[in-house]
Amino acid sequence: MINSKEYWEDRFDSNDWEEHEGASQTYFFYKVLIEHLPKWLIDEIQLLEYTIADLGCAEGEGTFLLKNNFINSDITGIDFSENAILKARQKFPSCIFENKDIMNIDKNFDVVFSSNVIEHFVNPNKIISKIISYSNNYCIIMLPFREKELCDEHFNVFNYSSFNMEVNNYRLVYYKVIDTSKLKDSKWIGEQIILIYSSLSNENFKNFKLSYFNNNDYDILKREKIENSFLRERIKEYDKVLLEYENKIEDQKNEYENKIEDQKNEYENKIEDQKNEYENKIEDQKNEYENKIEDQKNEYENKENMLFNEKNYILEKNNILSNILDNFIYEIECILKNKSTKFIHLASRIKNQFIKGNISEKIKFFKWLFNRKKYGCLDHRFNPIYGLYNVAKNKRNEYIANENYEIESVFLKHFNHIKDYSTYALNMSQTAISKKIENIIENWSGDILIYPHVVKWEPLQTPQQLVKAFAEKGWLCFFCDTQIESKLEIVSDNVYLVCETDLLQALKDRKVVVLLTWMLSMAFIDNLKNKKIWYHILDQLDIFSYYDSEYKKVHDRMILEADIVSYVAKPLEKYSVDLRNDAIYLPNAVNPKDFLNIHDDFVPDDIQDILYKRKKIIGYYGYISEWFNLEWIEQLSKNRKEYEIVIIGPYTVDISKFDNIDNVSFLGLKPYKELSDYAKFFDVAIIPFLINEMMDCVSPIKFYEYCALGKPVVTSYMKEMVSFENEFVRCVSTYEDFEKNIVDILCDEEILNKAKYEMLKIVNKNTWINRAEKMILKF
Repeated sequence: MINSKEYWEDRFDSNDWEEHEGASQTYFFYKVLIEHLPKWLIDEIQLLEYTIADLGCAEGEGTFLLKNNFINSDITGIDFSENAILKARQKFPSCIFENKDIMNIDKNFDVVFSSNVIEHFVNPNKIISKIISYSNNYCIIMLPFREKELCDEHFNVFNYSSFNMEVNNYRLVYYKVIDTSKLKDSKWIGEQIILIYSSLSNENFKNFKLSYFNNNDYDILKREKIENSFLRERIKEYDKVLLEYENKIEDQKNEYENKIEDQKNEYENKIEDQKNEYENKIEDQKNEYENKIEDQKNEYENKENMLFNEKNYILEKNNILSNILDNFIYEIECILKNKSTKFIHLASRIKNQFIKGNISEKIKFFKWLFNRKKYGCLDHRFNPIYGLYNVAKNKRNEYIANENYEIESVFLKHFNHIKDYSTYALNMSQTAISKKIENIIENWSGDILIYPHVVKWEPLQTPQQLVKAFAEKGWLCFFCDTQIESKLEIVSDNVYLVCETDLLQALKDRKVVVLLTWMLSMAFIDNLKNKKIWYHILDQLDIFSYYDSEYKKVHDRMILEADIVSYVAKPLEKYSVDLRNDAIYLPNAVNPKDFLNIHDDFVPDDIQDILYKRKKIIGYYGYISEWFNLEWIEQLSKNRKEYEIVIIGPYTVDISKFDNIDNVSFLGLKPYKELSDYAKFFDVAIIPFLINEMMDCVSPIKFYEYCALGKPVVTSYMKEMVSFENEFVRCVSTYEDFEKNIVDILCDEEILNKAKYEMLKIVNKNTWINRAEKMILKF
């Protein structure tokens, strides 16, 4: 019988479902449904991490797509067909599936989805009422609308009069009709309708208006209510946690008081037992041994309890001592920075190294004395406070090493999710865009370089510049600008922006070189059949998102297995030197053509008012993030009001303190091709990064680009910059030196003029084409 359990078991078992594109149609319907959900509902589901059920999930394509869009929600696919659930679990092992009848589900979910299921039942209103009963907050239904010719499996035609406004204390709060026949690569010739029912207890719909159906002015109100409700819940949670900690402290207090009392009673009883033992020894030897056995039994039980309590006490003490040591280490670090400590350190070195030391020690003393401001102090032998500092740090590391926490790897979670999706994409029917990419590849006889999806094309950084340079040397290059959304855009000769999954379908067995910079990309790369891997290390590993021990394992594997390994800054050699000796030093560079062709007569609108002030300009472009030294900029703006400071680029830190500072301008992100139109007005270019281990591993692209513009540069100290130091390039370690060197350059017209020509010598030795040619020889 059509639509019976046996009917559907047979369809899924015989591959009839696949042959009639059932999986592709399920994916299409859910893609349409998610794209047309109101923004306020998407925000609420993501913000409150609702649980979700996909009723009538078939082989799981919709469940997987829901998981991909609501990654922090627990999502369960449910279907009454055992064969469908078995295949769903095989296709999408990272998702949860259950084999249950839609009429007999034993638990509720915050949000219930049902796509193209209701039309298969004779009594649709009964089914709608039933699936709403499984929802705590929302029920979302999608089904054919105004269907002109019913297929055998569809028992009802739905129109506007088919649906009730209220069902089981749920109200219809949103609907939308979509003509899917007009959509690209459509799997349904006709219309679909989306219905969203919300519980009447939902306070967000107390003042319900017809305009909410249109998803316009309601978005803002809804978002505010959700956030306020969320904050109230968070406050309740924090109050609850605080109360739990207070109760825990009280319980521990009572526990220790009871422990002391128990020990007191134990020893008193023991003394009394021994007294009775000797008094009754002659009189009743039998009773003596019976009491002794009973006492030993009690004693062992008490010791077992004591050991358990002492173990908990030691763990708690371990945490307390760790926190104390953290504070102690911080205090020592503060002490090391004050003037009196530095004076004691100086006196100690004069006495023990200069006066008492041998010739070698005296030479080391003078090197330290004249370079201490620039390089700091790396020899800690003559500062006794460092002894305390090292002891404290080592002891704290011991406490940390003794902690055994089992933490789920965030890296592995995302890695497996991306790998599942890449595998799924390979098994899907090929998209129209993928076929176009395949045609481009088939008509190309040369080498191919691909870069998996890590960042967008703009702003241009190291990977984008390497891709451009390889293209200029005659390679076909694909830059994955997206991971899911189809895309095919040509940005320059032989350089295409594409979607990762489209490219995966198109490559098939074609041989490619893959540029790897982020370990999550291996989830995509593992699906490539014919590849060479070029692993280029760009930064310290622990600054990457999702970095953990599992990330480090994949990195170590790639150091050993990659066909070529390179690193952008010399301090990064530490990641490869112990595992292989053929890693290549490949610093950043510049494409001179992008900066020599300046539009001389063009002045951007947002810099015109700055130029009218006729002040010399101190300029920077790039990211303004946690590594950017805003304190230096603030102090410079206050000390040197005769200069203008222009900062170009996106910022992820608070810059509100500059709102009332007249001589500092933040102009925001500019397209790469427009940078020279702004930077040509800089009199001196700066790179004011924080001085730390992370930034010491950086090779700043902007330095080479400043050189192409003929601008003198003042940069904070980085190991990569030391070799370039001269009268036009100044490396500094303190704010005082930063300000002094900027002023010295701006006051010396000869330096400003000579820099225009001398800086080009650096450019000629450091172009992206040079870098590409060096690497192409390795392939």
